[in-house]
Amino acid sequence: MDEIEEMLAVQPIDLNEMDVEADSRWRLVSASKDRFFASAAARLAYKLEKRKSAIAERLNPAIGPEIEKIQSSYDARIAELCEKAELLEAQHKWYGRNLKAAITRTRNQIEEARRERDGMIQRLAACSRIEHRTELLCCGLLIGRR
Repeated sequence: MDEIEEMLAVQPIDLNEMDVEADSRWRLVSASKDRFFASAAARLAYKLEKRKSAIAERLNPAIGPEIEKIQSSYDARIAELCEKAELLEAQHKWYGRNLKAAITRTRNQIEEARRERDGMIQRLAACSRIEHRTELLCCGLLIGRR
């Protein structure tokens, strides 16, 4: 495909030749329009995949460290809250203090921190995925006359 791109960029267009052979070219194009349409779709898909891979290569090094930072900070926060919940449960068990509300609140904070962490990681991971959908509409060949 790259060779075709280079050839199309360098190949000069002779306008006189196009005027003389416009009718024959039009017949050729109309006879094999399905082939040209399929060729255009394949060329577009190739260019899109090439561009997606270039963008993904630039995004991945930037997103990876951010995901690790989020993971480590939330893991530290969750570990701290788990330790607090264990301490409260031990005080409730050993000393008979009524700490059920504090234990429930701490467990809810742990679940909230896990949901936040997972949501942030999913959003950042979604940034590294590139999706596209293309349709060829009104694909045609213009033949001009002076």
